[in-house]
Amino acid sequence: MATVVLRYLEIRQAAAEQTSDAIGFQPLASTIIILGYGSILVSILFLISLLLRLMRKKEINVAPWLIVVNLVFLLVQVIYFVW
Repeated sequence: MATVVLRYLEIRQAAAEQTSDAIGFQPLASTIIILGYGSILVSILFLISLLLRLMRKKEINVAPWLIVVNLVFLLVQVIYFVW
């Protein structure tokens, strides 16, 4: 629902003025940036919880490919935001 409202506002603003930004609607750009930083925290928490389960020798009910993909994405995100 929020996406529809933001898209409507973006189209309405674009008709009123032309901007040189990649995303001309500031609230949408801010939301995307916040989601990007939040995804790093979620990935770190996910991997920490897996490590804690491994240390306690409990069963991990997550597909192995999901762990690998999450680790790869976390490394890419850290490299992107550090440089």
